[in-house]
Amino acid sequence: MKMPRTSYGAAPAVRTVAAPLPLVRILESTSTSDDQGGYAFRFLSEDDIQRQEEAADGTVFGSYSYISPEGVPVSVRYVADTLGFRAESDALPTPPAVEYEPVYEYRPVSQ
Repeated sequence: MKMPRTSYGAAPAVRTVAAPLPLVRILESTSTSDDQGGYAFRFLSEDDIQRQEEAADGTVFGSYSYISPEGVPVSVRYVADTLGFRAESDALPTPPAVEYEPVYEYRPVSQ
């Protein structure tokens, strides 16, 4: 027995276009670099976004700040080095406290 063939046709093309973002002027900007790979930069834009970063000897320090959509100032400080990337801010989530079992020191039995 042959099954009837059903055709639904192609789905209609839907094209969404995002509204263009407004241009934001940079009010202040500085940058420096050296011949050992170190650098520093800083900028401030008219929409109150600030960013600064400095690197030397394999360590990067920086910070950025902005105003959230709710109107709350947000500031983040960070460092990246041999221990990894670490950021600090009241706006970042904090993990719940965890209680750990005590760690006992291993001492070999004397023979």
